[in-house]
Amino acid sequence: MSSQRAWIALLPVVLLLGGCGGGSDNESTSAETNGSTSGTPTKTELIEQGDAVCAKTYTAVASLNPLGTTKEAVKVAVLYSRMLTSLEALGPPQNAESSYAEYINRLEAFAEAENGIQSTAQRNQTAMLERWKTSSLSTLSGFQSAAGSYGFKDCAEGADA
Repeated sequence: MSSQRAWIALLPVVLLLGGCGGGSDNESTSAETNGSTSGTPTKTELIEQGDAVCAKTYTAVASLNPLGTTKEAVKVAVLYSRMLTSLEALGPPQNAESSYAEYINRLEAFAEAENGIQSTAQRNQTAMLERWKTSSLSTLSGFQSAAGSYGFKDCAEGADA
């Protein structure tokens, strides 16, 4: 009986290790997803995927007022935070230029402002929340400008387009 118990205890480990391979399936899936063989998107792919993310977010944000009530400002901040996380997750393109670094710097500044809105709203710090709302508009503008300089269209246009 004890050898049978030992086998049962080891079964999950054996199954887990049996599923581990050379990784070729994951690599081909990554390449298929990105459309490139290296797993890193091309600049064109990055822009297409990023613009799709931005367009979806800007559509959702269009009916909200980022300077409105705390509840509305937080909804906008959450939408933008998700957008920025998705954009950053796309990763750098092959042969990234210096304008990509500027785009990422602006993206991170915008993300900081959106996180500031969420955290000050949770702590009910009204005066600080108003400062973060103002900062959000400024960093959104900077993000859109850098996105446009890099080649994005939808990310550069924003919710008012």
